[in-house]
Amino acid sequence: MATSAFPFLDFLNTQPELGYLNALESSGLSPAMKRYFQGQQSDIFNRFSLESGRRAQSGAPPLQFTDYLAQNPFTERYAQLPWGTRNPNAGAFNPSTRWMV
Repeated sequence: MATSAFPFLDFLNTQPELGYLNALESSGLSPAMKRYFQGQQSDIFNRFSLESGRRAQSGAPPLQFTDYLAQNPFTERYAQLPWGTRNPNAGAFNPSTRWMV
């Protein structure tokens, strides 16, 4: 039985893998951002589980996975990363200088 006006959201909440991939594809991220977040799926699931546990302990209503993704946009997460993580191949375009003595 659907609990919201949008049954598809209920389906995405029961299948978080599909909800994650849907959010990733519909977010309008650059290809580099998508590659990064494709590898971060388990980390984001773990953070969601941690947040769900915190809410359960405090007596707050349960958090839906799609709501969690909406509260933590991919672009903000990506912007918080260190420059080297966001640009793993930056050294290829700016090699270190070698000193010949």
